Amino acid sequence: MEIKTILKKLAYICIFLAVITLIYGFVELSIFKHYLILILIVTFFIAVSFILLALSEILEWLHFLTKQK
Repeated sequence: MEIKTILKKLAYICIFLAVITLIYGFVELSIFKHYLILILIVTFFIAVSFILLALSEILEWLHFLTKQK
């Protein structure tokens, strides 16, 4: 399996974790105590997923450029 597809799958898992954390956080607010902690956790998962998707796109472009020469 190529590293690009692994990075994309990890990014999708991070997005899934962000959604699950958001839903679970609103249902069980006693765990998070404050909305700020919940928002920070969800923002972290989304940021990591964007970074992973960007890395996979960069690797795809590098692969394309090196193949072209």
